[in-house]
Parts: sequence; structure tokens; C-alpha cells
Amino acid sequence: MNLLQLSDFLIHQQQKGVMKEENCLAQTDLIQVFQLAELKHPLIRENSKPSIIYQYTGHEKIKIGQNDCFLSGGNLLYVAENSSITFFPLKKGSIIVQMVLETTESLPQLLKKLQPTLLSTQTFMSQMIEQLDQQGYLFFDSKKTDDPAYIMERILCDYFDSVEFAGKTILAKYDLLVIELLRGRFAILSEEHFFKNHYTLDDLMEYIEIHYQTTTLEKMAAFFNYNSNYLSNFLKKETGKSFMELLQIKKMTVALELLGNPQITIEEIVDYIGYSSTSFFYKKFKSYFGISPAKMRQFL
Repeated sequence: MNLLQLSDFLIHQQQKGVMKEENCLAQTDLIQVFQLAELKHPLIRENSKPSIIYQYTGHEKIKIGQNDCFLSGGNLLYVAENSSITFFPLKKGSIIVQMVLETTESLPQLLKKLQPTLLSTQTFMSQMIEQLDQQGYLFFDSKKTDDPAYIMERILCDYFDSVEFAGKTILAKYDLLVIELLRGRFAILSEEHFFKNHYTLDDLMEYIEIHYQTTTLEKMAAFFNYNSNYLSNFLKKETGKSFMELLQIKKMTVALELLGNPQITIEEIVDYIGYSSTSFFYKKFKSYFGISPAKMRQFL
């Protein structure tokens, strides 16, 4: 089953007008998948096992315990075991899928197995686990075009297709889903968690090292929950360089390294480091190194 077939399948199930419960795959008993159609009345489910709720299409509100959660297409919600979930009547065209997991596949257990090496990732992971312990769920603000949504839909394809080795591929993709949710910092944490830890200059520089291709000052400020002016002033004070200068240093460093490989074209380098224009890259490179990229390549 491909993604287009998955869409047709889910729409067909929804048009039956009832809640659809699928049986577990024969290859694994670690997950169950439930699809919600257009409910006429609120549905309360006591969640004895951990689960992932995925908003496939539409915009809906569900309630975890006494907390309202608003979902749009591509969003994921991890709900811990022993939680009460209330699904309200769905709007026309909305599809929600709930994937019920065994306790052995709980999010905290998988996160703890990852053992990230970056301090910022370790901190973010600890915040996720702590918030999950406190409120019983985590909201992931992924979009339909993001990797977690794509992986989740591939899991559903394998699940409904029941092809050989589907159970094993589902578990492998579930591990990958957790990694991408952590690596992409998709979890929305409360202000208490954002401010609980004081970020160091090393944390900020580490962020630039990882996200230099696509980040902006505004994106970085939002990530650390800082005011963009405060972040800009802090970086200038601590490093003597502006955010844009730090970003350019990283881009130029990577560009220089890539120029050493004659198999990589300059156009590919421009695209890789996140510039949209080759002429703009030439201008920045010459300003930084004093010679053009083509000339520099002759010396490497």
C-alpha cells in the first residue's frame, strides 16, 4: 500500500459512518490501530496502554483528562497509559487515527535507549519525559510535510497492508518516528520547562552547528523561547559577532570543506548550505575569503 492508497482506504473507512476497529497484525501484537469516523456523540476511551493519536486530515479538539488539545493535519499526540481520552464529534472530512502500543514500546523507554550525545538534545529529552510524567501526554507540532507525519503514514500503510515482515518494519519505523520527533524538537513544552534550564553559549552555538542550513534569528529565538532581540544581543556580547556573522562563518566553513571534493558542483554546495542564489554565494564567499569559490577550488 502506498500513501495515495492509504488516503483512499481511510476515506473509505470513514464513509462507513461508524468507528472502525482494526485487528492487530499477525506479525506483531505490539500495536492496535483505531480509526475514528464522523462520531455523533463524544467518545470516552480509558487508555490502559500508551498510544499515539495522529490527525490525518482536518482540525479537531480532543481532551486528555481535563486538558483540551487542538490538532490539525500532521499533528501527533502521545498519551501515556492509564489516561482518559475524549473524542468529540468530528467535522466532515476529518480523520483521526489512534495507534495503541504495548507498555514495552512506551515513549520514555525508547527515549532513554537513545542516549544522545548533544547536550541540548539531552536537555530537551529530559524536559519531554518530565512533562509527560506531569501531565500524561505530549503534543508534537509536526505538519503533513514533516518527516514524522510521513513516517507515521508509512507505519499505517504497513499496518493495513499486512505484507510479509510488516510487524518488524512497523517497529523499526516507530523507533525512527521517535528519533525524528526528538531530533526535530517537535514537542511543545510548557513555559515552565523552557525556563527551568538556563541555556549556555555552548547550547546556542550547538544549535547553529546543527541548523545553519535553514535557521533564522526568529526561528532560533522561538526554539529557545527567547526574545529575538535578547538573543541577538546575547550572541554579540558573548562572541563579538552577530547572529548573521556566526551563521555565515558556519556556512563558509562547510562550503570550503565541500569545495575540496571535485565531484560536488558549486551549485550543489550552494543548495546544501542553504543559499538560494549562486551569485549571492559567490559574493559572500569572495567577501569572506578574498577569492572566488572557483579560484579557491584550485588551491584545495
